[in-house]
Amino acid sequence: MALDSYASLLEELGKLLEIKLKPDANNSCLIKFPDDLELQIDLDISGAWILIGTTIATVPPGAYREEVLREALKGNYILEPHCGCFAWAKKGDRLVFNHRMPVEHTKGIHLAEVIIPMLERVKSWKEMITNNEIPVVRSQQSTGKPGGLFGLTP
Repeated sequence: MALDSYASLLEELGKLLEIKLKPDANNSCLIKFPDDLELQIDLDISGAWILIGTTIATVPPGAYREEVLREALKGNYILEPHCGCFAWAKKGDRLVFNHRMPVEHTKGIHLAEVIIPMLERVKSWKEMITNNEIPVVRSQQSTGKPGGLFGLTP
């Protein structure tokens, strides 16, 4: 049942983004956007949750990493809209961003409403880290429309 709901959610999201989406053999779906942005959408092992995640950037050890992680922790607490959490992946020294949503009562439009601000935040942080700038935590407003964000289409 959950697999059918998950596949239906991906299909609905795909229609909104104007691309074909479906789960692979591992119940995962990777969407590639321009500017090296990738978003992975998975069904958790229990079948109750949709897991959405992406890598922001590799951050080398040192004072710069500490400042980036300090801002990420602030971001987990105060950034609006809440569209995910920053986390640290020790393997690869990567800053990642992820979110989870219940499968039940979730529709494709709900996924889009989370994915759009999520990608906006990730793109912003990725650009700042690439330029060795420390991301500044501030509220980011979403366009609220699926597709076309920053000219991005999958």
